[in-house]
This record gives sequence, structure tokens and C-alpha cells, in this order.
Amino acid sequence: MRQIIAGVYTGDKSKAKSKYLVNVFDFDLNDRAMLTTVTQIKPELSNAIAHDIAANGKAIAEEIDAQYQQELVGDVSKLILVSSLANVPNALLGLTLQEIIGDLCEPCRDIAGLKRALDEFTARAWYLEHNKEGKLLFKNVKNMIAELHSLVESYDNEAVRTTTLKAFLMDKFKPTIGDCYQNLLIFPAIDEIILSADKVSLILFEPYAGTGLHPSLERFYNDAIYKNRVMFLSGSRDTMNRLYDAAKQLKAIERIIANMRDEKVMEDNQQYQLAQDIRIKKITAILSAAQQTFSTLYYPMGDSIRSSDFNMQFKDNNYNGEEQVKNLLKEKQKFSSNPIDDILRRKCEERLFTRKEMRWSEIKDRAATETNWTWINPGTLDALLTDCKQKDLWREHGDRVEKGPFEKEPTSVRVDVKGENEETNKVSIKLHPCFGDKIYYEIGAPATTSSLRVENPNNFETAELKVSFLCVDSTSGHPTGKPMEWKRNISIKHKAREKADGKYMILESQPGVSIKYTTDGSDPKNNGGTYDGEFKIPINTAFVQVIAEHDGAFYDSHPIPIEKGTEVSLIIDKAKLLVLSHLFRVVDTSETYNQLALLKKYAQIVKDVRMTLYKKDDSGRNAGWIDLTLSDNIETNVEQIENAINNLKNSFVADSRVNIELEWHITMFKNGQSFMDFANDRGNSLSEFKQGEINQE
Repeated sequence: MRQIIAGVYTGDKSKAKSKYLVNVFDFDLNDRAMLTTVTQIKPELSNAIAHDIAANGKAIAEEIDAQYQQELVGDVSKLILVSSLANVPNALLGLTLQEIIGDLCEPCRDIAGLKRALDEFTARAWYLEHNKEGKLLFKNVKNMIAELHSLVESYDNEAVRTTTLKAFLMDKFKPTIGDCYQNLLIFPAIDEIILSADKVSLILFEPYAGTGLHPSLERFYNDAIYKNRVMFLSGSRDTMNRLYDAAKQLKAIERIIANMRDEKVMEDNQQYQLAQDIRIKKITAILSAAQQTFSTLYYPMGDSIRSSDFNMQFKDNNYNGEEQVKNLLKEKQKFSSNPIDDILRRKCEERLFTRKEMRWSEIKDRAATETNWTWINPGTLDALLTDCKQKDLWREHGDRVEKGPFEKEPTSVRVDVKGENEETNKVSIKLHPCFGDKIYYEIGAPATTSSLRVENPNNFETAELKVSFLCVDSTSGHPTGKPMEWKRNISIKHKAREKADGKYMILESQPGVSIKYTTDGSDPKNNGGTYDGEFKIPINTAFVQVIAEHDGAFYDSHPIPIEKGTEVSLIIDKAKLLVLSHLFRVVDTSETYNQLALLKKYAQIVKDVRMTLYKKDDSGRNAGWIDLTLSDNIETNVEQIENAINNLKNSFVADSRVNIELEWHITMFKNGQSFMDFANDRGNSLSEFKQGEINQE
């Protein structure tokens, strides 16, 4: 202490006049005598003094004080040194932050920057350690900071560029959402850059000494086909070394932390926690260096590649590069996330869809090559195509797309058969005018506007076999199409009956239709006799072959099996698929659902189905009806029938009482046994079915 007091009063820069108190740290370690005195107390701290505390301006504490133009860190380091000099067993070594603050306090002393300065000193000193109690002290061995420095010195730029720095930048700029760009390349070689028509690539490239885009990248861009599928992020060369240094330090501290984990160091260990704190600071440092390095975004626009200042903005030390690239491109009107609308359609037609008809693949390729096309979310072009097709603004023909306006479609008529009245021999049909509002009909000649007009298109009845219809548009100018000839479905009905002298056959078809038949199995078209009334079936006839003829055309050719004897039992193969052609009809709601339950249990497919929903008023009288008929060309299952009934009821008569009727004509069973079980559950005798109604071929 005598030497400390003597030093206060010695020299040209004596502190005696400016100090109110003499502190334990008021000594000059650059004074040889004082340095000798201190090192004699604990010689093993000589390296700590020389590197961290005092070395004629070259020690860490002196460098920090010179940077901030104060003596705060120097005093703190000497204070910690004094607390580390004890060299007896079980000595109390080191100081806490609170103790350091208390020991530093004196009149007129400003310690506002102590925490910042001490953190920097802790991050750079080689011999400063934290003990288990969290106290700072100097030791005679290098600490983690020294190890960090040693590792940093062992790394070269290429080592961190391809590992730590690349992984760090990949994490910060990875396309998580992928709407603005979908591919990311970090420091690639030119021959590693491959552009595709369906992905935008962001390329982070090492800056170079000149101005503007790197010449190699500029040559690559000029030679590229998909010019509208790439952008470059680069900046100033003079900041790249800072980025390399920050990456080296991050790589080093992560290596130290990994070694600690391998050595099973506990997470509450002071050194482990210090390492984690240093890692966070190094991440901040590399972000700061990256912010200054990658400061310019180059993107295609118009006839050239343009550049814009890119300012990396952090939120709580977090950084989302994808979001900031997207926001900048939105500001420069290079990227749009707007929904599909007429503005997008018109832009597409002006810049990509430039001809009346083009291949869709060509349009998408143009989006990748035309630099005046704004980037949009992946899939938006395909969604635009779907939207425009739905609105009939565009039309697709195979792999080609045609854009409107289009010539108006010619009118036409669609015919749906609702049912046939066997008593009146009339067919009820529903007529749908396509692109028109009036329908005319003619019998025996093509319909014209001079023909009779259809008054009720929803229920047009006729007993004719052929009717010509013509649709006309009197409102919006659709051209009149050609007349449409509707032909009635010509069919042959038969009935066999027993007489005293044998079995007879009765055939029936629509008026004006002639029927030809044979009983020897030959083709009735060429060899058949013309039916003019019931005829006796020869005793050995297995089946009668029939065909209908009208206006030189033939219809409904089929065989009619002939049952032998008066009591004929059905021949059914229980294992084979069975198709039953037998009309079933139920006329109330509960029975309809009962029959559907049986069909669901036994049947695979039903055809020739009719569903009718009768709306009932409060008095139980019919107040309208809904009719849905499926022809025998449409296969359906019971679930589909139930869904159709429920949809009709919920859509049109949800709040009304209805009676549901159901009929079907063709039922397919997976085997004969299922048919027999179905008949048994319905309470049918097999004698009620005819062999001719069963097909197991």
C-alpha cells in the first residue's frame, strides 16, 4: 500500500490533487517497480497482467479504455486482480458485479458505462474467469476466450464460407412460405446455378470490388433463358471480411459449446452459460455484418436488371429474409400476392397471352422469360386458367387455350324423357333450351320458326316416334342452330299365355312400328315373319327372337326365352352374378326406405330408377311434385339413391311433408343366393319371377 500512496504523489501526472480517496486499484502496472511488487505476490498471474490488464497500451483493458476514452476498464481489471492475489489455502478470491460497483464508487466518478465495458472486457480477456459463485477473478490458465481466439485463428475464409456462414444465411433466407421465391443458393459457382421455368431463385453472391452486379453474374443473366426466374443479393466488398470474421467467431463458439456438451458440462455451469451468452452476441455480430454486406437486391424489370437498396431489419435479434425480400419486391411492383381478378387477367393477356390461341405451356414459359411480368404465387397462373374457364373468358382445347371474346354459341335443345303412359301410349319429356328462350316443334319434317311453338317445355307429351325441335334466341343474339330430331325409344313387350292347344305369344310395340320374329333361333331381320297378331309357339321352341322396324331402321333385337310346361321352377346358379329385369314399385315413404335398406343389404347396382317426391299441404293433398328419373344406361347404388332423395328434399321441400315413391326395373346381385335372400326378405315367392327376367350369362 505504501507504493500505491507513493505512486499517487509521483510523476508528472500525479493523481494526488484530483483524488478524494485512495483506492486499492490506484497503481500503475506499467511502472516496473509496481509491476515487480505485484508479480512477486502471485507470479503465475504475470501472463494475465501482460495480456489482459496492462502492457503499455497493448493489453485488452487498455485498448477498451482507449476506445471509450476513459480509465474505467483498467481500474476494474486492477480491482479484480487485487481480489485474485490471495495465495493462501481457502482464500476468498474474486468479486461480484455488485462488489465491483461498490469498490469503484467515489465522488465525481461516472460508472454509467460499466456494464457495457465490463461485458466487452469479459468477451476479450484471456485469463478472466467466473467461479461457481459467479465472481470474476484472474487465473494463470487461458480461459474460453483464449480458446475462442485460437480457434478463430485456425479458420480460413473458405472454411467458414462453405459451412457456418452458408448455413447461417440459408436459415435466415430460406423460402418457408415460398410465394415470392422457391429456390435459394448461397455463394454458388456460376455453373451450379440452374434456373427452371416454375421456380424463382434467390442467389446470395459474394460482393466484389467494383460497382454494380458482379460481371460473372451479369454474363450469366444475359445468357439465361429464364431471365424472369432469378434475383441476386449482394453488396459492398469492403464489409465481407467483417462477415467472415463474425462467422469464424460463431463457428468457434459453437465448437466450444459442442465440446462442453460432449464433456457433459451442466447447463447451469458458469462457463457454459457464458458460452451461450457469447454465442448470442456472435449471432448478433454476424447479422450486423450481413446487414452491411448484403445491401443491394438485383432483380429483372423491364428490359434490364435493376438494383434497389436492401436494408436488413431485425426484430428482437430475429431476422426473416424471405419476408423482407418479398416486401421490397412488392414496393417495387415486382411481386404481387393480390387475389385473382380482372386486373391480373388483363395483365396476363397483355404480357403473356398475346395471341388469340396459345399453348398453355408456352404461356407459362413466357412468364419465366418475360421480365416485365410480375412474380406471383406458384400455382396462381393455373388457378387463373381455372377461374377464366369457369367464367367462359377463356376456353381450353386440349393443350391449347383460347381467350375471348367468343362468337356466341348456336342454339340447341336437350331432351330428357320423364316417363311413358302405357294407357295413352304417350311419352312425357322435358325440353331444355340451350342458348335460347323459344322452342318450336314439327312432326314428319325439320322444325322451323313457322312450326308450332312448345308451350310447356317442362312437360311436353307426344305419341309420335320422331319429333323435330328448333331452339331460337330472341333476347341476346345467339345464332339459331340446326333442328334437333328426337327419336322415341322403341321397345317390344311380350306376353306368353297357355291355351288348350298349346302356348301362344303376344307381342306389342309403339304405333307405327312393325315387329319381325323367328322361332328357330335365326336372325329375324332377314328371315323373320311380320307379326300381325298372336301366334302359336312351336312345341320345341327354346326362345323367340324379335326385332322392331320403323322407317328402315331396326330396334330392340332380343331373344324371349320360352318356359316349358305349366309348372316351371326357376333355374338359378347360386354362385354366379345375377341380373334381374323386374319392375318394383313402392308408393309411400316408409316402404321406400324399407326397400332401400333391403337393396343396400343384397344388391350391388340398380338401373332404370325413378324417384318421385309429392309435396303435401296441411290437408294432406298433393301440392306439387319433384321427379328424378335415371335411364337404364346409368348405373347407381343405393347410397347414391338415398343421397339424391335427401338432396331433393332438403333443397326444395325441406320444411314440408312429402310422400316418396320409388320404382326400379333392373337389379344386379353379386350372386344367385343374394337374389333368393332378397326375394325371401321381401316376402316374394320365386314363382312370381319369370326365368326370362333372370340373366346369369
